[in-house]
Amino acid sequence: MNICSEAEKNVVLTNPDWIFEGVAWYAFPTQVPDTLPVYRFWSPVFFSHFYTISEAEKNIVLANPDWIFEGTAWYAFPNP
Repeated sequence: MNICSEAEKNVVLTNPDWIFEGVAWYAFPTQVPDTLPVYRFWSPVFFSHFYTISEAEKNIVLANPDWIFEGTAWYAFPNP
């Protein structure tokens, strides 16, 4: 699992094509109280990853053959 680092953020900040909007969430490598798993999928069709914290959405994507389930990427707090 590749967790974004401060160094990676600083490299992205030097690219004028990107705008830093602040911290989006805090990720945990193991589950802590009140966090939920964030699921990761890969699509060889779309050449991209897809992430969801929603169990219902995970189940919908599991039924789509364009996406390969890669498991839990990390744990995060759901929206308040």
